[in-house]
Amino acid sequence: MSNKVLEVGDVVSLKSGGPLMTIDERLMSMKSGATLGRVKCKWFSEDGYDGSSITYEETFDIRTLKLAETES
Repeated sequence: MSNKVLEVGDVVSLKSGGPLMTIDERLMSMKSGATLGRVKCKWFSEDGYDGSSITYEETFDIRTLKLAETES
């Protein structure tokens, strides 16, 4: 990942792989005087038993994410 700060609306994925996700919210917290960056991401999958889409949502440490290479 470049030095770009991750923003709401950016498309990301886990550095270890996985689905493309969209950053929905930035969450910042302090621990022992250090700022910890976390973001809430959403993604969709057609996992429904009837072929419908399911929305997933999870919070991740920004150090575990990378900007996704998407087509413009």
